[in-house]
Amino acid sequence: MYPESKKLSLFLETEEDTVKFGRALSGLLDKGDIIALQGTLGSGKSVLARSIIRALCGQDEEVPSPTFTLAQLYQSNTGKNLKIWHFDLYRLEVPEEVFELGMDDAWTSGGVSLIEWPHKIGGYMPLVRLDITIDVANNKDGKPLAREVLLTGYGADWINRLDQLQKIKEHA
Repeated sequence: MYPESKKLSLFLETEEDTVKFGRALSGLLDKGDIIALQGTLGSGKSVLARSIIRALCGQDEEVPSPTFTLAQLYQSNTGKNLKIWHFDLYRLEVPEEVFELGMDDAWTSGGVSLIEWPHKIGGYMPLVRLDITIDVANNKDGKPLAREVLLTGYGADWINRLDQLQKIKEHA
């Protein structure tokens, strides 16, 4: 059974808006957080993950997509002293492969986990987490116009943090 949840919807018109949102979200992250990034290819999942990682580790941090390695580990240089795990599960063939990647270690070590393509691990996904679903609206030439972002926070702590994000959004 899922814990209580809260939803928040945002529109991000440009890639820079996505980067700004990632920076704002990074300020709310803490040890043990799990962020599930969902959306089609090219929707902006990696852009969002990269902006969160750079906000926590420094703007000069090299953040390659973990599409081929499936996982990358970073260490924040902020006062929170966070390990940030970035998983890209696009090429995962069976859910149990996540254990070979050390995902369970990431969850129990108190790091932050950014997980692209989380549906690939099915029932192994923890219940207390933040789901971020990015949907792209395209113009008639197929070029992205804007991104609609739906955030669903599961658990009391995420509900409180989504309230904080709502306030940031209202004052931006």
